[in-house]
Amino acid sequence: MEPRPVVQLPPELANQIAAGEVVARPASVVKELVENAIDAGARTIQIELESAGVKLVRVVDDGHGMSAADAELALARHATSKLRCAEDLAAIGTLGFRGEALPSIAAVSRFLLRTRCPTDEAGTEVRVGSDGKRAVGPCGCAVGTTVEVADLFHNIPARRKFLRALATESAHVGEVVRAAALAHAGVQLSLRRDGRAAKSWLRADSREARVGDVLGDYELTACRGERGPVAIEAHLSRPERARSGARGLHLFINDRPVQDRALARAVASAYGETLERGRFPVGAVFVTMPPELVDVNVHPEKAVVRFAHARAVTDAVYSVLVAELPAALGLPTSRPRTGTGWRERPPSAEPAEGWQWSGSGQTAASDGGAAGRLHAAEPGPTPRRAEVATPVAAPATSTGAPALRLVAVLQDRYLLGEHATGLVVVARRPARAAALRATLTRSLERGALPSQRLLFPLVVEVEPRLAAAVERSDAGFTELGFDLRRSGPSSVTVHGLPQPLAAGPSEALVRTALQALGTDGGARNDSVRDVLLADLAEQTAAAEQGPLSDTEAAALLATVAPSGTGEDGGRGREAAIVERLSYDELDRRTERR
Repeated sequence: MEPRPVVQLPPELANQIAAGEVVARPASVVKELVENAIDAGARTIQIELESAGVKLVRVVDDGHGMSAADAELALARHATSKLRCAEDLAAIGTLGFRGEALPSIAAVSRFLLRTRCPTDEAGTEVRVGSDGKRAVGPCGCAVGTTVEVADLFHNIPARRKFLRALATESAHVGEVVRAAALAHAGVQLSLRRDGRAAKSWLRADSREARVGDVLGDYELTACRGERGPVAIEAHLSRPERARSGARGLHLFINDRPVQDRALARAVASAYGETLERGRFPVGAVFVTMPPELVDVNVHPEKAVVRFAHARAVTDAVYSVLVAELPAALGLPTSRPRTGTGWRERPPSAEPAEGWQWSGSGQTAASDGGAAGRLHAAEPGPTPRRAEVATPVAAPATSTGAPALRLVAVLQDRYLLGEHATGLVVVARRPARAAALRATLTRSLERGALPSQRLLFPLVVEVEPRLAAAVERSDAGFTELGFDLRRSGPSSVTVHGLPQPLAAGPSEALVRTALQALGTDGGARNDSVRDVLLADLAEQTAAAEQGPLSDTEAAALLATVAPSGTGEDGGRGREAAIVERLSYDELDRRTERR
């Protein structure tokens, strides 16, 4: 490529590039305009769409509006009323702050702004044409602001062709409006699509009432608590209404919708063993904290935030919920799942710099900024790295071969065993899968597998043909320990799982069994059943994580013969032994030195 001189981009091209960070789709436009309206003190916001917002987005609010000078300046890059100096970035209390939304939107659309503040007799209209030129003049309008965004991306065809189907884009807008409704109970919001009313939420007296209006399809329970300067209010579903993935769990930091995996995991972990790994409750969690403890200037769409003490915030959410949920939902006392790392910690002896609060939240901060003290979060449990366990003798394997003796557990993933002629390294996961498969096979040879009844039945959405298979092959599922009942045209309710697999991923196990036994004759085909047992054992072994005790490790090691075969004689995909080293080989290596 030929070298080129450095040139300054023309303003219209620079604006289009900047718009790419702010305006990804019609939902981005709606989000920015609704946030501006809320920052302006609006009590009523109306959103209208045509063609899912691609043809037109109109947002009307009754906020305090803008003067003529402010209206014209608002379309300049980095012009905002919400920041004055660099120090303001350390404690942002508004939803918007960068001053990029309006100019970025105007750069990729045909833009119209009408606004009036209470002290002006007439409003101001600012129109930006397809050529980027502005026309400013007086107009008649009510106090507040109206913004119309027409023909989005008309001047960037490449961007427009990457938009999804209108139904998909409309659904994204609906998610944005729903999040705004959840976060701002005192604001009335309405959404119209192509001239027809789609959603409307009147002002509510409390968050609980608004959450009930927005998520009315679910029975939610309120949990509230404080830990130092962090206040938590959560409205969550029962564990049997949980979903795979966290899309149904809405998280808010200071009324700002955010995406945070650690917070979502903290919420799910508070349910303890009543919620299997990978599933999350439906509901909304509101975290309120001093703005100086959270940095919102991280992501162009402001969907990600950074905490000054991230572990302390997630611990606060977890500790409040784990104290409230069992009583609120009538659950057994919640106990953290093995390997999650969530558990109560004693206060750190070395306080962190800056904000510090204690678990009780009753002591004033040393600098007087907020109630409570934050103790530096102690690190979670670390894996044992070549931690030599006390040698534990194990019985002989079922094949009659001498068993391996446990020497060490390596990172909770490998077991170091010793036998008469050398050392063996065994991979935990395939060894566990082989042991589970052998257990399942032996149990079936003696009769049906025992079933472990679930505390809360699990509803699994499946294909209609698989739901019908539950009734057609009921005896086959029962023999394997599955208690399944068809609960709808495309849903199955799980009441029990095979006892040896009770700790496995319930939904995945059920789907695997349905796929294998859902065909005619599948439940009576021995080869199909053998493959199914191997799949179920492997899925369960893959889901088992966390530390192994020496006793558990020795018992698992005892299922593997030094020759390299597991309890199933080496059948299937299990290859437990990954390394063998004889003492003769060690001697030879030592002599070479």
